[in-house]
Amino acid sequence: RSIFSSYTENSVTFNGIEYFKSISIDRDEKVSDWNIENGILLKDFENLQLIDNEIVILGTGFKGNHSNDNLIINSISENTNCEIMDSLSAIRTFNILKTENRIVSIFLKI
Repeated sequence: RSIFSSYTENSVTFNGIEYFKSISIDRDEKVSDWNIENGILLKDFENLQLIDNEIVILGTGFKGNHSNDNLIINSISENTNCEIMDSLSAIRTFNILKTENRIVSIFLKI
């Protein structure tokens, strides 16, 4: 079972690998870079191909300062099935859901 084992404000460790950039992890535990140089974009979430009972988590960052992203985060919340929370809560939620053998994907802003 793959979980986050540690985190700082600048990195996360998933499956023993430390990541210093924002990442996404799909339901099959494939890790990808998540390019958010231009901020969090609705297009990243509009075409998600979800399977039954899949949970998608959006971690908005560790510092709690995502004021530039607030409008798009509100739009994502209204137009998708994403659970939106700060990145620390997102990591904890992801780990809990994984231990329950739930189907979960995550977009994590670092």
